[in-house]
Order: sequence, then structure tokens, then C-alpha cells
Amino acid sequence: MAKNIQKTTEYKLGLQIMEYWFKCISKKNDRYADGDINELLEEFVHDCNVSYHSDDLDRTVLNLTNSQKRKLYKMMLDSGVLER
Repeated sequence: MAKNIQKTTEYKLGLQIMEYWFKCISKKNDRYADGDINELLEEFVHDCNVSYHSDDLDRTVLNLTNSQKRKLYKMMLDSGVLER
């Protein structure tokens, strides 16, 4: 019988970040959204001195602390990439 795994704040933050990122890179009628959100993510991770894995962004985000994840998510929302 499978255990009911409780989703931690860390897990939820990572999921929110990746969902927002995916919406941005999938955005139609904005050819710059993909590059803008990727640049924001890459620069943030670099500034945090965390390994950036362009082929595995989930792992990159998982390597951030909860505090860093909260800051990144706020920066992503504040960027307005999805809303423009």
C-alpha cells in the first residue's frame, strides 16, 4: 500500500516556479518570453552560486534553499513576463 506523501513547502515552491516558467516559455505571441524567463532564472541561480543545469531545470530549482525559491518566485511574478 502506497504511503500518502505530504507535500512540503519546499516541494510546492519548486512546483510553482516550474509551472510559472513553463507558462512563460509556452506563451504564444511573445517571442521574447522564453528568453526573458530563462535569463532571469539563470542569472538568479548564478547569483546564488548554485549549479545551473540547463538540461534539468527541476534539479537546478531543487538545489535552491526555501528562501532562495521564495525570492526567485517573487522575481518571476514581478517580471511581468507572463502578463505582458
